[in-house]
Amino acid sequence: MLNKETTSGFTVVELIVVMTVMGILAGIVFGALSDLYYSNVKSIAITSQISDTRGALHSIEDDLTLSNAVVASYAPLTSPLGSNDQMAPWSYSYPGVGSPMQTLIIESAASTQTTPDRRDFIINGNTAVSPQGCTPSSNSVLLYNTIVFFVKNSTLYRRTINNPNPCGQTIIQKQSCAAAYSSNSNCRAVDARLVDNVSALTFKYYAQASDTAPMAIDPTNAGTLIPTAKAVDVTIETTRRIDGKSNTMAASTRVIVSNRQ
Repeated sequence: MLNKETTSGFTVVELIVVMTVMGILAGIVFGALSDLYYSNVKSIAITSQISDTRGALHSIEDDLTLSNAVVASYAPLTSPLGSNDQMAPWSYSYPGVGSPMQTLIIESAASTQTTPDRRDFIINGNTAVSPQGCTPSSNSVLLYNTIVFFVKNSTLYRRTINNPNPCGQTIIQKQSCAAAYSSNSNCRAVDARLVDNVSALTFKYYAQASDTAPMAIDPTNAGTLIPTAKAVDVTIETTRRIDGKSNTMAASTRVIVSNRQ
């Protein structure tokens, strides 16, 4: 008598059930991995926004800390160094009082490079006190450049405008302009681009470093009060589209202007 061996396999119904279960499991795994991926992408984008915003804030903080004074306005002698890349004066309220986009104008000591590893401050005779011009004397003063922090097309820039009277010395700082004017003879560098997607840039000025209430600045007193400020509050706000939504974050710091004469 012959023994018949039979082999068993999956039926069509069983295969369908297995494939359905595998499909469901694959969907769950893929969905979890997809959620994790987009969560990481969102987290990286937010972290980048925070880092960029705070980096720009630190740049302003560093310059303010080393500055001699904050000023309300500055009128450059040549184009394209002024506001809107013309000769129009820079103003603390540019482009308007109460605007979320204000401008910070500070004075920073100019220096010259005497050796590869040494820089010296440039000292001018104070012609406002005596007529000695560039001849140093007891009335001599440091030469100051102007640094302007401003927002244009939602981007925060830092512009350096060198003092036009260096008394025959070469100012090592590079005078900057908008990129479109980089070939202009008045420009040695392009404005530093600090952060994009800026939705607000505001400043508050304090008469004393310990004051809790800022000075009430308006067009009639700005020229007198702002140069006397002993501290400045700086706030930068950026808004970026992340995961289909607007994500806004703000960073602030208060800086004591300690390098004042």
